[in-house]
Amino acid sequence: CCLLTLFLSAVGEASDERIANLVIQITNTDILASANLIRGFSRTTEEDIQNGIPKDLFYYLLLKRRQPLWFDEEMISKTIKYTVKYDLLKKQYLVTRRINGTIQQEVLEDFMAMKRLISTINNVKIADVHVLNDKDTYYISVKAEMKATKLPLYLDYFLFFIPILEVDTPWADSAPLYKK
Repeated sequence: CCLLTLFLSAVGEASDERIANLVIQITNTDILASANLIRGFSRTTEEDIQNGIPKDLFYYLLLKRRQPLWFDEEMISKTIKYTVKYDLLKKQYLVTRRINGTIQQEVLEDFMAMKRLISTINNVKIADVHVLNDKDTYYISVKAEMKATKLPLYLDYFLFFIPILEVDTPWADSAPLYKK
């Protein structure tokens, strides 16, 4: 009974975070992806950020080629990492974005502006168009995960086998892509 109660309470607390508005653009040279994270911040996550606990938000993007009667092939993967730190003395949010070895930092004073910034990816280059074959069908999958950057009091040494994710969206797939 106790295990059933714990399981049902955990299922009841599951959030509805998801990836939405996944838009893919194919230009003459690049494949670009844009998407939004919906309901990505629980009340405890917001409180943790306001209390100065740094958080990492990862977006995983995969370019896949469809293969009939077999698993789809992963062609290219990209990871975007946002790190959010709130400075309690200055009352500012430092947002660091890492993608393809490029680091961008932005300082924001408004919580909602910070939330909008890290909940959106805009025109991220996935690959060059030349990786697409004329005869194949492709699509892009996107997923988001958020976790604390560091567990307190050496808990990461004792609990290394337990993934502690605050946001874990299901994969969102784009419409089929074809080379022009």
